[in-house]
Amino acid sequence: MERKIVYGIVLIAFLTGILTLQTSIQPAKAPDDFGYIYIKADGSIDPPDAPISKDAENVTYSLTADIVNKSIIIERDNIIFDGNNCKISGPEEYGRFGINLTNRNNIVIKKTLWLRNFT
Repeated sequence: MERKIVYGIVLIAFLTGILTLQTSIQPAKAPDDFGYIYIKADGSIDPPDAPISKDAENVTYSLTADIVNKSIIIERDNIIFDGNNCKISGPEEYGRFGINLTNRNNIVIKKTLWLRNFT
């Protein structure tokens, strides 16, 4: 009889431990959460709360604040990117690139300060 009580207590402790462990698991963040702002091919800005404004035609994009530890990836051709004299410094773990223009055409970048060690 005492053996059954001990087994019951051990089983309850084991199940409690598993439930506690399961509730402490945190979801992984997507890489985009770590340092990218996109100007998408359709003209949208992702994330929408990024410090970038755009005109009605989705041609001119302007910074509204400094960008620290994030990089801007431009996926749209034929635009003007106005840095508005703001500073851009990408995350160190991604090489600190400020603006990625890979495979883009006809992009004008003006009034942008790129700093390697901006803090």
